[in-house]
Amino acid sequence: MEDKKVYKSAKSYWESVPATVSGMLDGFTQINSIDLSASNKFIRQFFEVGAIVVTDIMLLCNLCELSQ
Repeated sequence: MEDKKVYKSAKSYWESVPATVSGMLDGFTQINSIDLSASNKFIRQFFEVGAIVVTDIMLLCNLCELSQ
């Protein structure tokens, strides 16, 4: 039952957010090099143990391209 509340709340939130890059990223449309470096280091840990596959990395790369 709790799951339904969570999903209903999430649906309500996302319906109020503009369908733009700024809306999806909560106004953070640019990423600085320090954030990218720290994220890269963090993600590599998962990649090295096989917890992340190439398609996950492709999604992250697309997000990085949006920030440039």
